[in-house]
Amino acid sequence: MRLSGTFGIVIAGVMACSSYVGTSQVGTTRDADNGELSTSDAAQDVVSEATSWDGPRPICGSGLGECDPVAGTGCPSGQHCAISGATSLVVSCIDDGAGAPGAACVGPADCESGLQCISSRCLRLCCTRSDDATCRTGPGSSSSACGISLVTTDGGVSFRACTATGICDWLTQQGCGPNQICLPSTPFGDGRCAPAGEGLLGQPCVEGNACVRGLFCAAPSGSPTSRRCALICDPRLMDCAGGRICRQVQGYPGNFGACL
Repeated sequence: MRLSGTFGIVIAGVMACSSYVGTSQVGTTRDADNGELSTSDAAQDVVSEATSWDGPRPICGSGLGECDPVAGTGCPSGQHCAISGATSLVVSCIDDGAGAPGAACVGPADCESGLQCISSRCLRLCCTRSDDATCRTGPGSSSSACGISLVTTDGGVSFRACTATGICDWLTQQGCGPNQICLPSTPFGDGRCAPAGEGLLGQPCVEGNACVRGLFCAAPSGSPTSRRCALICDPRLMDCAGGRICRQVQGYPGNFGACL
């Protein structure tokens, strides 16, 4: 099983990295698609006497070996359970780093206890789509959600990660100033404020932030020219009214969608 770098994963549901100034198509709420993530080769240097596994299995509740990277158990004080690997995924106890959630990293030793280095970002692992409580355990994490779906590049192991919060909450639209809209800026989340447009619900639009606060310029998958201002929603909750369906926006985390 050859991985991308030392730890190869695919972020599910992501077709391309989009910014808040562009429009996006929305697909279904399924957890599979393209977009490879990896850590640096430096991660391989910290793997020692680790336990490896192969085959399709979830990371949560599967008894991976000497420690549990989700629960954060099995390691002595000053160390945390990290996942990495060159030809197969491994779990091992390594020294704690200083990287907080969302911080840049080149390997698992750069992140603080409880976090993993995924695509050069320190992120916390979680278990299910509704496991938001695991993500909201530290300062500034009140809007984090278990909204990133991940699999190894060979499809052998599946797991989830918590979104990076950024400076605002795109579901509640809190944290931005007047005439601004909060939108995720990366597949990991990273809420950012952008100038809000004037487009009202159902009106045609061009840019992602061309609509008033609480709306997003989106188009159904396969209809990129049919962009309309649609309510921002959480695809995990399916909380749309009027017969509309909350569909995940491609290029963003799993808890960012539009009612179409």
